[in-house]
Amino acid sequence: MAAAKKKTRPTATLDTETARKIWLAGVGAYGRAFDNAREQIGKLNDDAGSYFEDLVARGEKIENDAYGHLKSNERLNKVAKRATNLTERAEHAAEQQREFVEARMATLRETLEMPLGVLTLGRKIRSLSAQLDEVAEDVAEIKATIKPAKKTTAKRVPKATAKRTTKRAAKKTVKKTAKKTARKSR
Repeated sequence: MAAAKKKTRPTATLDTETARKIWLAGVGAYGRAFDNAREQIGKLNDDAGSYFEDLVARGEKIENDAYGHLKSNERLNKVAKRATNLTERAEHAAEQQREFVEARMATLRETLEMPLGVLTLGRKIRSLSAQLDEVAEDVAEIKATIKPAKKTTAKRVPKATAKRTTKRAAKKTVKKTAKKTARKSR
């Protein structure tokens, strides 16, 4: 048994050492790739400015050629002028229609004597209804947290006092009614 234990230890050490070397090889590969990428980015940064300038110069040349061809084409110029004219006329007509509709709506409102607020009344009612629902929920929550008050017993008023109070109130009512009747008969 002692011999078997000695054989497993070097294998375990060998396995961990191999695993460590594999891991270090992976880290080294990552480091090399990182260095290569950094070099490539550096080269691109150096070349990017000149490459961009070349593209801008090429774009300007193409733009100038295109404008030159378009300006020399008389038919195209006539079509462009006509399109601009039609666009202006359409915008003018749309503005006139908008003004006509607004004037007609104002006349209709005046005819119906409907203030502008009536048109938005439904929206306001829905908003207030939603707010009322929120308040009702809050009241329900408050009621749930409040402890009910202790019941108190009402004090009894002696019958004689109650009768006197009732008789006085009846006399006052009769006097008021009599005065009103006298005024009406005049």
